Amino acid sequence: MKRLSRFSKISACMVLALVLMLTPMAAFAEGGTASKSKTVPKTPPPPMMVQPLGLYTGYTYLESSFRSIIDNQNETCQLQAQTQASQDVDTIGAKFQLQRWTGTYWLSVGPESNFSESDTSVFFGGVTKTTTSGYYYRGYITHYVSHNGTNESAVEYTATMLAD
Repeated sequence: MKRLSRFSKISACMVLALVLMLTPMAAFAEGGTASKSKTVPKTPPPPMMVQPLGLYTGYTYLESSFRSIIDNQNETCQLQAQTQASQDVDTIGAKFQLQRWTGTYWLSVGPESNFSESDTSVFFGGVTKTTTSGYYYRGYITHYVSHNGTNESAVEYTATMLAD
């Protein structure tokens, strides 16, 4: 199998990140929320939070990340994450935790899911989580790498979505 150059990997990752980021943004432009539904929220909305693509300086191996949340509109959502290392590492992955807005704070719901790959520089994965219509959700994602005894991690949050 032909290995991609580092530039090709980063370029492909950036294009994928852009496509995944623009999908919820188009829904925002049409209806004001990431969901096109007329679902009535059960709580006031959470504070607005914007997190761009994660680029990490000061790490030895952990280089960048991307994360997203997609409402499947059947009382489930998809959490997705991409973790990029500066070189092939022993282990690279992401931990996925779904959080629900209570009206005053974010509460972790359901079990954490942990996925990883070995001997590569890119991890991309996702998990389906159960939601309840009318509540706001976000993903709490921990990106991590481990190589030659060095462990590095960074926490990121997805955008917020109102579950259908």
